Amino acid sequence: MDDLQKAFAALKVRGVSTFAAEVTEVDKENGTCTVKDDDIEYYNVQLSSIIDGSKKQMFIYPVIGSSVLVSPIEEKLEWLYVEVYSEVESMSWQVKAGLFLKITADGIIIEAMDKPIEINSNNSTVSLSSSGIDISSDKDIRLNGGFEALYNKVPGMPISDISQIGVAKKVKLS
Repeated sequence: MDDLQKAFAALKVRGVSTFAAEVTEVDKENGTCTVKDDDIEYYNVQLSSIIDGSKKQMFIYPVIGSSVLVSPIEEKLEWLYVEVYSEVESMSWQVKAGLFLKITADGIIIEAMDKPIEINSNNSTVSLSSSGIDISSDKDIRLNGGFEALYNKVPGMPISDISQIGVAKKVKLS
């Protein structure tokens, strides 16, 4: 490497680098956590690298006691964020006003105020909207527990007759 390349490489060296730490506390309300690196605790470590303060971002919540890699924003030790997670408790993502996704060990929650939700899997589709629930598939569709079970899983969207199910090859009620 010539002297000019060495000089440019030296300019790119960061004064503060990424470090490994253990998560000691998680604050989901503020999107931060506390981590410990040997004997030093770092508070208010951001769980998202977004720097504009917007809540329209993805938060990944680590398991307390798990390991994370923490990096500085603009090389400031007082402005840190978690870059890599060894274990994740849950995730939440607000894409824009009225659209929110949360993933936990208990399942997936989608909140979409006044917007339709569609789930696709292996040529089967479930669509939820203010006009009702549409289920379509190129295979048999089974509603375990009948309409009552479906109603209880989707509060506020009553199904009064089979015409509200939508287009389907076959519907079985059990």
